[in-house]
Amino acid sequence: CQLNILCIDTTGGACSAALMSDDRIVCEQFIHNKLTHSVHLMTLIDNCMKLSGLTIKQMDAFGVTVGPGSFTGIRIGMCAIKGFCQLADRPAIAIDTLDAIARGICCHNGIIVPIMDARRGQVYTAIYREGKKLTGDMAIDMGELLHRLDGEVLFAGDGVDVHKKYILENYPSCEFAPVNLRYQRSSSALLIANEKLKSGDVVSCENLLPNYLRESQAERIRSQKGNSEQ
Repeated sequence: CQLNILCIDTTGGACSAALMSDDRIVCEQFIHNKLTHSVHLMTLIDNCMKLSGLTIKQMDAFGVTVGPGSFTGIRIGMCAIKGFCQLADRPAIAIDTLDAIARGICCHNGIIVPIMDARRGQVYTAIYREGKKLTGDMAIDMGELLHRLDGEVLFAGDGVDVHKKYILENYPSCEFAPVNLRYQRSSSALLIANEKLKSGDVVSCENLLPNYLRESQAERIRSQKGNSEQ
């Protein structure tokens, strides 16, 4: 039967929405202009609805990348999808952002390492080979990550923009995904969402959880303050 899925990504610098119907990606809207996602997201979603000729209530599920990534970005995306799930009475599909980046360049036969800028010299990352995930998601120093790698590596993700010079200086056996495949895109996340929906790997909006990997700055400050008062 025909399945309709709307999927969004707001976990990094890019913001995107895409719609799949009957195993075809019907529409994708992508923007990467350093403005806040709250400014653009609903416009991108509305464009997908208009261009596809479908409505929110015709969706069978709603996919969202749940992190790792920007804390604010993750919350924006999850709040939007939870609202749509409640409006249409449909389930949510949680997609790991790093999995989505790797899926977008799965034709690469070697090691794929998506890196997302986590600031303070760190990246969110995981290691993939030929479509298989070899590690869990990590928040790790860039230098330590390079120390763990061996052989030819393809780097992708918005962390490339920040760390490309350092990588070239310290890990010559590397290449970088072209810009059309480098960043997280909802169309790549849709491929995973479609498989999850068909296998029944969905959750209610109440059970849709973020993958922050580490505490937010506010949580760290609160924790440090609590420890100092003890």
